[in-house]
Amino acid sequence: MRVRDLESQLIAAETRIGQLTASNVRKTDQVKHLATLLSAERRSADNALHGQAVRTAAVRQDNARLAGQVADLRRSWSMATADTDLSPEQVAALRDRLASLRDRLASLRDRHEELVTAYQRLSAAAEVAAAERVQLQGIVRQWDTLCRRLAKAVAGQTVSAADKKILATHKRFRSAVAGPDRGRPANENGGDRS
Repeated sequence: MRVRDLESQLIAAETRIGQLTASNVRKTDQVKHLATLLSAERRSADNALHGQAVRTAAVRQDNARLAGQVADLRRSWSMATADTDLSPEQVAALRDRLASLRDRLASLRDRHEELVTAYQRLSAAAEVAAAERVQLQGIVRQWDTLCRRLAKAVAGQTVSAADKKILATHKRFRSAVAGPDRGRPANENGGDRS
């Protein structure tokens, strides 16, 4: 029985050794695979670092070139403006003139606003006056007609004081509104416009 136990233990040990060997092979393969990946990553990182170093060097060169150009521009600007520098008195005079011009502009703007307001007010009044003139022209024509009729009706008769006053007022009105070419009422030649 002891031999059988030993055989059985031997078989179990061999099986276990086979299992451990297979596991060891798998682990070795995994380590080799990971070593290959690590090597590839290191190469990739080295390439990236090298590329970044090249780009950094290029940026530094561009910065140096641009800094030189800025310095050149500053030098040329200071040389160009050296001839046009103004004295403090000239600057003060220009500032005073600018302030004066600003004040004048503000005054002109205020005056412009006043004129716009006045123009709008006068335009509105002119529209009202034009409408009233049209109405008054009609009234004056009717008054002319009535006064002519009154004069015809009282011709050769004794005229009452009220009628004399009406006719005298009409005559004074016509004399006042008659201009050099307006000596006669508008409807004197055309007869009555009633």
